[in-house]
Amino acid sequence: DDSPFPEIEISGFIDGRLISASSEQSWLDRGLGTTRYGASAAGGNRNKVKLAEASLILEPRFSWDLTGLIPVQFSSEQTEAVDIVEAFLEYKPLSLSKLRVSGRAGLMYPPISLEHTDIGWTSPYSLTPSAINSWVGEEVKALTAEAKFEKRLESSKLSLVTGAFMSNDATTALFAWRGWAMHDQKVSYLQRYPLPAVATLSEGGVFFKRQALWTEPHHEYDNKPGYYIGLNWDYSGLVRIKGLYYDNRGDPTVVENQQYAWDV
Repeated sequence: DDSPFPEIEISGFIDGRLISASSEQSWLDRGLGTTRYGASAAGGNRNKVKLAEASLILEPRFSWDLTGLIPVQFSSEQTEAVDIVEAFLEYKPLSLSKLRVSGRAGLMYPPISLEHTDIGWTSPYSLTPSAINSWVGEEVKALTAEAKFEKRLESSKLSLVTGAFMSNDATTALFAWRGWAMHDQKVSYLQRYPLPAVATLSEGGVFFKRQALWTEPHHEYDNKPGYYIGLNWDYSGLVRIKGLYYDNRGDPTVVENQQYAWDV
């Protein structure tokens, strides 16, 4: 058998930071700061060198049409120091016609970001992405089955993408309690984020003992699948227009361990 398959390509990167932070504690430390790194627990300046992330990217190839992607990430800010960020299979057959059909299935981000186009769902443009992409990175990821239909036109491409997903009911819990943030944090599969120490969650507050002081983005509470559908247009790589409708169909009446689905 002269077939080169199966095979696996392994790559990775290490991200180190020189940090100088003051003012508020970070939201990752239950503070009100909206950046990844903030002041020390005592409220003073924080100056340190830190390993932000070490990632190993596994890309198995089972045939010319069937590939996979598994980014394994180490970060001291994760619930588990070593955890996966994504893990999916992609079927992309060669097509000589003007219509191409492909699909993906597994744990993955929806095809919404125009910034995170580099290895390990990182951005080649800036260290800190936009606020909306920061939110996508921390909460908007699920176990998904996705299909894509691409039509090649004379000088452009038009594509329709649709997906059904589970394990994403807690999306917007962190955003609702904390608000927008600016950071490059990527939610890992077993991640549990702390919620900020705001008055409504503290003793005497309206939601004290009604809302847990943490959220798990990858959790299914109501057993209802969500879906998304998007339309993309690409003109010769010079102009790109993307639109995506995303609905997790969450049922907020389903409560488990003081956590519940958010209707996004």
